[in-house]
This record gives sequence, structure tokens and C-alpha cells, in this order.
Amino acid sequence: MEYYNLAHAVFQEIGDKQSVAMSNGNIGAIYANIKYEGYNPTKAEDFLIKAITVSQEIGTKPLLASSHKDLADLYENQKRWEEFAFHLKKHIEIKDEVNLEEVKKQDAIRQQKKEIEIAKASANARLGATTTLLHKVLPQKIASRMIEGEEIIADYFPVECSDHAERITAAAFEMIDTLAIPADIIDYLPEDVKLGIRIGLHTGPVVAGVIGQDRFVYDIYSDAVNTAARMESHGFTNRVHVSSEFALHLQNRFMMTKNTTHGIIFEKRGEMEVKGKGKMKTYFFRKTHELMMNSKISNPF
Repeated sequence: MEYYNLAHAVFQEIGDKQSVAMSNGNIGAIYANIKYEGYNPTKAEDFLIKAITVSQEIGTKPLLASSHKDLADLYENQKRWEEFAFHLKKHIEIKDEVNLEEVKKQDAIRQQKKEIEIAKASANARLGATTTLLHKVLPQKIASRMIEGEEIIADYFPVECSDHAERITAAAFEMIDTLAIPADIIDYLPEDVKLGIRIGLHTGPVVAGVIGQDRFVYDIYSDAVNTAARMESHGFTNRVHVSSEFALHLQNRFMMTKNTTHGIIFEKRGEMEVKGKGKMKTYFFRKTHELMMNSKISNPF
């Protein structure tokens, strides 16, 4: 609840309406939970109604459907049957609309794949168009191998990179330093809007590729990806939040390569409860220029 309230305040400040609707719904759902020690149906109703209002305003149907469902459950617990029936009906109607839109989306994806397959089987005159299309949705090397006729591609490494930790850390700081609102949309935003980014890093194996037969999308999957996502979601704006495994790996890389000029400070965050992971020790990365010029870099391990 503490973090939801903090996030809610930030979302309101920056004018992120979708996240405001989501945090309203999350807070309302917690207050509506009978097992929650701070159970408060009045506050739950207030936050869930706000979530519905904002979701309707911005047209976010999945959030709108879930908020109607949470409000229906609240009214059911209170035996407010007329209001329960109204919001349950709304939940079902909107959920059906979302499902229909997803069916149409999947049909479009299948049609796209069919068109790609037709293009691959076409004469040499159309091979250039096929190559261009595949290179837009897949890594170049994978696309080239598919064009050459490979159907099942399963490599342990398509490209190996021993300094991946140093590279992704450098990329994280560069993203924070260079992130800016595009000039062509800044006039449409409220005054003093600031754009921030949360970054989470972890290390571990992943599976990458086109998964399934109907969805033509290249993506990566694994517990390591999920953990990196948790580092991001539990971090703070414009901060690099990392797992202890990543911090230790990077520290070892610096020692192995005798890199004493990296300029990175490992700031202990301590143990924290991470959803789906339990207790984890995490760190924030800082560049030395963020602190006093005479700060000393210490080994956090």
C-alpha cells in the first residue's frame, strides 16, 4: 500500500493518466480485501470509482473491466445487490469487447504471417520485399537464415558477448542521460512535464526467438527476464536498480579486466521483498559525478 500510494502521487504529478487509473484500481482492490488489516469499503469504493472514471476517459478497456469487477466484488460482500449486478454486467460487457478485439488482433497477425509465407515462396523478383519485411521484425542474422530455408533455429549463442554486463550498464546510464521528450509532442503536454525512466538489471540465461506458430513476434523469455523486470518495477525514476547477482558479476568483471576507471559506485539498498521472488538483496548504481568529487569507491561485497 505504501508503494502504491507513492507511485500514485508520482503518476498524478507527471500526468500519466493510464498509470493513475491503474494505481487507483490497485489501491481500491487492497482496501476492498476483507483480509487486509486496513480493510475499508468506503475508501475502496472511492478509489475504484476513480479508476473507472479515468479508464473511461482514456479508453483503457482492460483496466476498466478489472475495476468494474473489483467494484462488483466489493458490493457483493456488502450485499448491495443492485449495484453488484450493474458493475458485474459492465465487467462482462467490456471483457467481451476486449476479447473480440484480441481475436481480431490475432487474425491480423495470422494474416501477416500468411502474407510473409507467400512472399517467401514467391519468385526471385519478390525476394527483396520479403527480405525487407523479415528484417523489420527479426534480427538480421536470424532473418537471413530463415530466408535461406531454415525452419527450426535453436542456438545456444547466435552472437556471444563476454562484456555484456559492462555494455548494458553503460547503455543504462546513457539512456538516463539522454532521455528527452520529443520536440514534436512537447507542445501537447502539460507544462513542466518531466520524462523519467526506471531501469532494472539482472543476469542469467534467456530463450530468444519466434515462439509458437501463429504469433510472428521475436521476443525473449526466462526467469532472468522476469527478475530484471522486478528490478525495474521496484526501482526509482532515473535510477539503475540491480540484483546482487548482477552487481557481483559486474564487480568481478572489473576485477578481471583490471578496470579501475569505470566510475561506478555500488550503493547497497539492503534486503527487500520482491513479488514472486521473496527476499532479495539489491543495489543502486551511481556514477561518481553524481556524488562529491572526492568520494571513494568501496567494494560492497
